[in-house]
Amino acid sequence: MSLYHTKIMLLMVALLLVLAACGGAAPTLGGDVNPQAALCQSVAAVRSAAAQLSDINPNTPLSEVTAAKSRLDTLVEALRAANGVLQRPAINDLLTTYDGFSAQLSAVATQETLGPAVEGLRQNLGAVNTALDQAKTTLGCP
Repeated sequence: MSLYHTKIMLLMVALLLVLAACGGAAPTLGGDVNPQAALCQSVAAVRSAAAQLSDINPNTPLSEVTAAKSRLDTLVEALRAANGVLQRPAINDLLTTYDGFSAQLSAVATQETLGPAVEGLRQNLGAVNTALDQAKTTLGCP
């Protein structure tokens, strides 16, 4: 097995462990691990976790949002690690968009609720969801 295949195998195992820990469905490790399938499952897991933030409003406590984002961060970091080897441009775009959402959320970290920042956060979250959909399409995920 080449070094490249070994790296992919290790990243996919790590990605599968993260998905399993977060309650996502993970493919079995019998036979060859399909990096494309694992990447598609990771995109789906991120999409599912991002949906937990879909109902934010001005009165949403920041603690609730940061807890949901923490779970999302774990999945996004696994996706980032896998893409470090696979180098899919659609995933790079998704990661850049997610980083923008994270930065915007960090800007309101001292507030108790989202308040007026909610509209910008919703827009950025919408951009993350659009990037997830584009990644799914580009990768040919079911």
